[in-house]
Amino acid sequence: MTRSAAYNELVRTISEALSYPAPQNLWEWAEANIELTGKTGTFSTGPYRTRFTPHVRQVMEDYQNPDVKTIVLAWASQTSKTLTETICCAWAVANDPGNTLFVMPSETMAKSFSKSRLQRVLLDTPTVALHVLPGRGKFNTLEMELDNCIVALTGSNSASNLASRPVRRLFLDEIDKYPPSLKEEGDPISLAEERTKTFLNACVMKSSTPTVETAPIWASLCSATRFEWRCPCPGCGAWFTPTWREMQFDAEGSDDERAESARVVCPSCGRGIREGERRAFVTAGRWEKDGEDGPSSVHGYRISELSSAIGRPWPELVKLFLDAARNAKAGNVERMRSFVCSVLAEPWRVETDTLRDAGEFRKYCDGYRRGTFPGFLAVSGLTIGIDTQKSSYWYVIRAWGGGESMESWLVDYGEVADLNALENVAFSVYLDDEGRAWRVTAGFMDSGGDKTHEVYDWCRRVGRHAGIMPSKGEQKISGGQHIVVSHVEHDRLGRKVLGGLNLFRINVTYFKDWLDQKLRVPADQAGAWHIFDDVTEEYARQMSSEYRNENGVWVTRGLKTPNHLWDCEVYALAAASNARFDRTRFGIPDDNGAESSPDVGGRWTRK
Repeated sequence: MTRSAAYNELVRTISEALSYPAPQNLWEWAEANIELTGKTGTFSTGPYRTRFTPHVRQVMEDYQNPDVKTIVLAWASQTSKTLTETICCAWAVANDPGNTLFVMPSETMAKSFSKSRLQRVLLDTPTVALHVLPGRGKFNTLEMELDNCIVALTGSNSASNLASRPVRRLFLDEIDKYPPSLKEEGDPISLAEERTKTFLNACVMKSSTPTVETAPIWASLCSATRFEWRCPCPGCGAWFTPTWREMQFDAEGSDDERAESARVVCPSCGRGIREGERRAFVTAGRWEKDGEDGPSSVHGYRISELSSAIGRPWPELVKLFLDAARNAKAGNVERMRSFVCSVLAEPWRVETDTLRDAGEFRKYCDGYRRGTFPGFLAVSGLTIGIDTQKSSYWYVIRAWGGGESMESWLVDYGEVADLNALENVAFSVYLDDEGRAWRVTAGFMDSGGDKTHEVYDWCRRVGRHAGIMPSKGEQKISGGQHIVVSHVEHDRLGRKVLGGLNLFRINVTYFKDWLDQKLRVPADQAGAWHIFDDVTEEYARQMSSEYRNENGVWVTRGLKTPNHLWDCEVYALAAASNARFDRTRFGIPDDNGAESSPDVGGRWTRK
């Protein structure tokens, strides 16, 4: 090699050594650095790869982009939402650190996520782990102090934690499960976002499976520059977003047979795309803008499980849909709601025609007498719903058919003046029209108002022997649960009393929606809601006292409109759901000759 050539080679080597490395996308950094284990809950262990989740690439590039301030992910469940947030956090620690906060629906969920997923990725990624202080420093479940930033976690129901130190990076996970407000403090999303105002280069990532159109994730998506995941037809090359309208399957046959015929049909050429082509079809997709542009600094992305290569097979989704459709026809729309929100990543459209006239309730009369119910049908048991008022107690008793449809018959209702009279009602024996004896085996009693301690005491001493427990109705429960159990009895050291009384917090919006759907089921179909013939005008008037307003909230027609029996019916339905009367189990005689609701039993049939 000549002196000149050697000199040129030396200059080139030095230039390469001193030059900045080529820019690397966040997802490329993740593929080069992150190793996933089974503990992170991912669908595939080993080096992180995006070949089966190409929909995360543009999102990660947006997170690097200083011009994008807010990212909204309205994604179906199990489409890599939370893992994407975790990887973005790990990249930031290694490459562009700043104090970070994760907000989960509850502190319990925050702790679980921190231990099982976030900390695993941070500690298992060498370029991130080198920022962990010697001896781990302050590396706790809800606060990890690194040498260049702090990563903290909290639940959405803690106003003090949401309003403490400022943060540059904010992750709001499953925001539709947050409480709507924290009393005088305001809503948790706004409280958390206020903490980023100090930083001009702050970034907020919001994610959730959709719930209803008025909920935070869908409202945020609609106000952003919105992107949909579109895929190319293998036949004609046309790009389209697979929706349930494009999913076709046979109209007849068993669920398995109909599911096996599932195919997504191209709206342009009519070609059917089968399960065997799904992965190649959806991984060839790309993000395309949908609708009018929103703010350039706010990007929103929506993807359903139909368009995800890591989602469940299409035939399995068809079987889920068929099962949900059967339940919805019987008045229980919960599985269909879950399918629409969690699988299709679409908001659930709530029925708006909920105003009913008192006269309508005559159509639910089913030709039987008060105090009894049809005995030739299989019955799981009886429940009671009790509404507590200042000077009286209202109650409703219902019989429930076994199986998913949960067909039901009104047995009795009324108002009593005191707890002694209520005890007589709760422990009475009710005869079906075949002469068999039944007792109440489950119930909820409203503990609100000025009688909380009185209700607790009665449920502890008396009510629990009939399965009647104190309850508290709430419009929404954080975490998306329908019934939450709280311990109300503690010893002098604050410890829970073993076998002590529990308070059941009930999402009454959910059960009112369910009751509204049951009122739509024709009387001759499974899941119908029946009343006896001599029901009074007072019952019909109270049952038509509430409706859903334009904000999706159940309200009374007027300030003084009584709705006690409506509330009782809601509690009776909640008690049947909590007792799992939707399972196929039927009552058998107990030692006293009355019917109870065991886990197994014989089916009653007309002789």
